[in-house]
Amino acid sequence: MAVAVRPGQKLTVDEVCDELQIARSTFYDWRQKGRGPRCIRLPNGSLRIRRRREPVGTAPSAGALMAAAPLP
Repeated sequence: MAVAVRPGQKLTVDEVCDELQIARSTFYDWRQKGRGPRCIRLPNGSLRIRRRREPVGTAPSAGALMAAAPLP
């Protein structure tokens, strides 16, 4: 399911996995290896991923989430 989000909005792990079309286990594997997007841990223990701001007039992309991840 597509998620309508604004640039700069914080996404849940499920929203990121849906957008990137990956399993949760893949997301956590990437985090463990240091290749996933930067996350913010909330006081309740859940994670949020900040969507990078896109220039005006461009469509958000999955690359906006992975911009902070190093290339293999």
